[in-house]
Amino acid sequence: MDVLLVTRDFRSYGIATRLASEGNKVKVFTGKTTSYAFGEGLVEFVPHPLDAIKECKFIIVDGPADKVIYEWAKKYNKPIIGSSPMTDMMNADVYREIQIAQKLGVPLPPTEVIDDVSLMYEKIVEWNPVRTIIRYDRESITIDHQQWMAWAMTNLPFGKRLVLQTPEFGEAIDVVGWFDGLHWAEPFILKSVNDGNLRASLLLALYDRGWLDRTIKPWARFLRSIDYKGPFRVRLCLFKDQPTLLSTHAGIEFPSVYAFLEGLKESATDFFSKIALGVCEKYEITTDYMGAVPVGTTVKYPDGIPILGIDEGNSKHIFLGSVSQRESGLIIKSGLPWIYITAARGRDISESFGRAYFTGSAVKIPEPSFTRGLPGVYSPWISRVKSLGYL
Repeated sequence: MDVLLVTRDFRSYGIATRLASEGNKVKVFTGKTTSYAFGEGLVEFVPHPLDAIKECKFIIVDGPADKVIYEWAKKYNKPIIGSSPMTDMMNADVYREIQIAQKLGVPLPPTEVIDDVSLMYEKIVEWNPVRTIIRYDRESITIDHQQWMAWAMTNLPFGKRLVLQTPEFGEAIDVVGWFDGLHWAEPFILKSVNDGNLRASLLLALYDRGWLDRTIKPWARFLRSIDYKGPFRVRLCLFKDQPTLLSTHAGIEFPSVYAFLEGLKESATDFFSKIALGVCEKYEITTDYMGAVPVGTTVKYPDGIPILGIDEGNSKHIFLGSVSQRESGLIIKSGLPWIYITAARGRDISESFGRAYFTGSAVKIPEPSFTRGLPGVYSPWISRVKSLGYL
C-alpha cells in the first residue's frame, strides 16, 4: 500500500518508518529542495507531491501544509490524517478556538474577547486583584498587577484579537481522542500534563459525572463538518465536577504519538487505514501506561556508524529516525536530533519509562542521549479503571 507523509519538522517521521517496516511503500514530502542523508532503504523522499498523492491510499500530515496539498487531496479523493485548513488556523489562533468552543457549548473559564489592544483602556481602569490571563495567537501572559495591564496595552501587537480569561485552579489533564471523520474512535486516553498519576477512583468519579460528554465529545460536530481525521487533544482543568477547557490541539504530537502506537493491539497500518476510511469506532489498546523516549547521540559527526542490537524481538518497540538501511544493516545518518524512539508499557509511569530505557540500552550506538523531559506518557484511562476493579 502506498502512503504519503507530508512533514515540515519530522515529528511523525517515525510513523513513516514503522509503516514502511510493515510492508508499505512510503513517500515523504517536506516542501523543501533539501536532499536528506537519512531514510535510504526505508522511505522515498519526493521533490513534488502530486504523483505521490495520486498513487497513495491516504496522506499523513503532521502540521500546517501548503494549500495545494489540501486541494489535490480533495481533487483525487485522498483522505488526510492529522491536519486540515481549519485545524491549522485553530491551532495557530486561540481566538478561533474560543469562538468554536463557545458555539459548541464547551465549558470555558470566564472569558472575554477584545477586538484590538487599543480597546483595553477600560480594562486597566476596572482591573481587580483577580488575575487576568491575556492570550493571543498561542501566546499567554499572566497579569498580576494593574501596572502590568497598562504595560500590556502599550506593548501587545495591534490588530490582534485578544482573549482575556480568569485563571482556573485544579488538576490539569489532557484527554486525547482519535476522530475518523465521522465519529470518535474509542476509548479516549488520558495524558497527565505533569507526568502525574491520577488515582483511578478520581477518574471514575469524574467519568460518572459525564465531564467527557461536556468537554471533548461536542467537538465531533465541528470535526465532522471540516472532514478532519486524526488525533484531537483537549487540555482541561478539573475541579470537583466542573471541568473547563484550557486549550485544544488537533494533530500529531511528538513524542506521545509513539507511546500511543506502542499501546495499540493492532498494526499501525490497520489503525491508520481504518481512520482514513472512517470505520474506526473502536480500537484495542493496552491497560498499561505507555511512554516514549527519543534517543540521539552526542557524537558530533556520527554518519555511517553501524547501529547494533535491533532485532526481531525489540524492533516493534523502536521507531527509526535519522537512520538508513544498507545491505549490512542499519547505519546512523545525520539530519534529525533523534536516531530512534524507544517506547514501552508498564503498570505505572516509572515502569513504562524503565522498560523504554532498557530497550533503548539494548540498541548499541555511541554516546547515546535519552530525552526524558518531553511529555510522552499516556494512560489508558477508563480501561485502566476497569482493570483495577473499579468497574
